[in-house]
Amino acid sequence: MATVSRGRLLVEALKQMVFPGYRSDYFWGWRSAMLLDDRNYQSVGDGSSNSIVAACVQWICRTFPEAPPALWSLNDQGVRSRIIPTDPRARMLRVLRYPTSTPVLPRGYYAGVHLWMATLASRTIDGNAYWIKIRDQSPFRPGGPAISGKGAVTQLWYVPHWMMEPRWPEDGSAFIGHYEMKVNDKLIPYPVQDVVHFRDGLDPGNVRKGLSPLHSVLREIYSDEEAARFTATMLKNMGVPGLIVAPSTGSVFRGTDAEMQVIKGRVKEETTGDRRGEPLIFRQPTDVHSFGYSMQEMKMDEIRHIPEERVTSALGLPAAVVGFGSGLRMTRVGATMAELRDQAWQSRLIPDQRVLGEEIATQLCPDFGLDDDSIEFGFDNSRVKVLQEDQGLQAERWARLVAAGIAKRSEARAAFDLPSGPEDDIYIPQPGVQGGTAPGSNGQKPPKPTPAPADLEPVA
Repeated sequence: MATVSRGRLLVEALKQMVFPGYRSDYFWGWRSAMLLDDRNYQSVGDGSSNSIVAACVQWICRTFPEAPPALWSLNDQGVRSRIIPTDPRARMLRVLRYPTSTPVLPRGYYAGVHLWMATLASRTIDGNAYWIKIRDQSPFRPGGPAISGKGAVTQLWYVPHWMMEPRWPEDGSAFIGHYEMKVNDKLIPYPVQDVVHFRDGLDPGNVRKGLSPLHSVLREIYSDEEAARFTATMLKNMGVPGLIVAPSTGSVFRGTDAEMQVIKGRVKEETTGDRRGEPLIFRQPTDVHSFGYSMQEMKMDEIRHIPEERVTSALGLPAAVVGFGSGLRMTRVGATMAELRDQAWQSRLIPDQRVLGEEIATQLCPDFGLDDDSIEFGFDNSRVKVLQEDQGLQAERWARLVAAGIAKRSEARAAFDLPSGPEDDIYIPQPGVQGGTAPGSNGQKPPKPTPAPADLEPVA
């Protein structure tokens, strides 16, 4: 019997453990439980058609582009300086600004702002968003895949999340073998190196994809949809949830079933639709009673606040910044709108910037020769108005550090992406010290002044 090496057995075992060809609902059993609980939950789909979700997604998409993409270079001390757009290393920024640029249309079919807005919408709704890289040696052909190669990336195209899926070999020999895009019922393969895949975390059921937090609040979305339908029906029926038409006390209705159906149809016709509000006349004494609860009794305003709070909380947004009444109550108990907007940036958009920036650094920067650790990709928040107050407080802290001789002037300027030269690589002189630390002094702080003895007069 041939002897199989332990190394080969280990490799085969790792393939099956790390790259399983199946998905598991062990950690997310609520998915199956939700579908078994009530099949009507499927009517909301991914939740994107709901007004609460749409308002949150639109706010994220409109607000995120306030901070444009940027590149920084890091020196040996970790101090970063902004790479200006005219720098040859900043070619990727131009592609991000004009992602569909062609020789015929130098600025492309849509701007980079729209690319980011569509990307944020897909990532928020589904937990996954995709770009296709088009290289100079493989011009974009509608309906056809790009040819993978070493050519420079010249275009970036957004692909809706429902059109693309990662695929992998059944033997688990690769984490992702390729991506498939469905166009007109045709599956078009794309190499992994020609796709940028943005994930919202990792889905424990399929670690090749991300998972949107909206999946955990589909019940709340469904409840809001039902509340909206109920409100519309109530308004359509003059605010009456239902009617019971019965003979008055002491009288008996001797009509047939067919005659009762005629009366029912007449009541429905004259109390709903365009004829609602018309008077009802019966030939015999009749009582009309309301059946069910009114909108006031059901407290519909409070019922609709619960989905608003849950959905916005899952997305990391204060409800007030989106304009929901459930969140506007917070502005009446002490929190200002400016504070809530700042919270929205801190809890949602800035974390999104970090995750998206890392995905760009991992999947796109190497195509532009920016895979050096001395280059950093991110987003410039200096233009975000709501964060200016935070920057003012930061500037005050840096000013105190520089004035106290703790930090160099160049470090303070670098913190705000301001250019600095050798003349800024000094500590501010302290009282009693002649001059600051000269450039090239290895960042040593100036010595503390030696106080003169009390019994000696200073020399003039």
